[in-house]
Amino acid sequence: MTKKPIIISLAVTAAALVLALLLPSEINMALPYDRYALFHFGLVSAENEHCKWGFIDEFGREMIPFEYDEVREFDEYGVAVARKGKEYYMLDTQEWHIGNAAYSFVDTVNCKPGTYIVKNDGKAGIVDSQGKYVLAPEYDDLDGFESGFARVCIDGKWGFMNEDYEIVIPCKFDKEYWFGIPECTSAAVNDRWGVIDSKGDWIIEPQYDRVIALDSTEYFEAYQGGYYFYIDRQNIIVSNKYESFLDLDKERPFTLNREEETYPEPEYKYPELKDYTVNNEGSISKVYNEKGEEIFSTEGYIYNFTTDGYAQFYTDWWKCGIIDRFGNVVVPPTYYGISDMNWDGL
Repeated sequence: MTKKPIIISLAVTAAALVLALLLPSEINMALPYDRYALFHFGLVSAENEHCKWGFIDEFGREMIPFEYDEVREFDEYGVAVARKGKEYYMLDTQEWHIGNAAYSFVDTVNCKPGTYIVKNDGKAGIVDSQGKYVLAPEYDDLDGFESGFARVCIDGKWGFMNEDYEIVIPCKFDKEYWFGIPECTSAAVNDRWGVIDSKGDWIIEPQYDRVIALDSTEYFEAYQGGYYFYIDRQNIIVSNKYESFLDLDKERPFTLNREEETYPEPEYKYPELKDYTVNNEGSISKVYNEKGEEIFSTEGYIYNFTTDGYAQFYTDWWKCGIIDRFGNVVVPPTYYGISDMNWDGL
């Protein structure tokens, strides 16, 4: 009688070990989220011969069915976006439809971290990574945030909200151009364009066919009667008039000062990978270390290695697989596409 608990304990331990071997590897879950990695939460998207997308694990096993027309990689909150026909879904790593809902659109561009713009039944709102609404779906349209503001449309009229989801510029404009300059933007009423400030007051009254507040808070590109020209905040024309906006650029009265989006330098799980070079010679690819020594060669075309130690490779028939940093094929080249990008648009 006293031996039974020991036997049961050993059986449970053995079962746990078997499950640990059979379940998908979750080594990436213990690491900080890395947009440069191939696998996110142990999964990567792939496309099969029927042009359907799903997710496989680090052993090439199908973990999320190949039934979607498009997918977006998992983000740092463990959410992937997938489209099936005209319906969009938010997926977790177990392929549960987050919020148990299908949307007419899901957008992640310029959203606050861990939030997603969703649209359904002609209305837009914002949900979190659990599918719970943080902004009720009562808007005609919503855009992502730039410089702390987002465009919002109510009853066909546009305004702006701040990152606390408060309307700071009333929805009273027919149209707006928003280029991330918080001090001003161009707006239109009754098909006439002008420039408004951050409170929604007119800097330049609506009077032009088109005005664009693109790169400056002091000068704006205007279009009227078939001609392009620059105006200043006092509504004084400060350039010649041109039939082409390309010619107008020669008289630009300000210097462009655009800041490109930057990302931190990738941190490799295996530091030596950042010095690897790949030389694709015909149907053979060779991989070299920082000293120029050949590490391995293989048939197919190899992409550069990602930070988690994997690389995509293609065969002559342009089927895609995954290879590790030692040259071992971990996913055979049976897929027509494998994604290594955490891109924002679908």
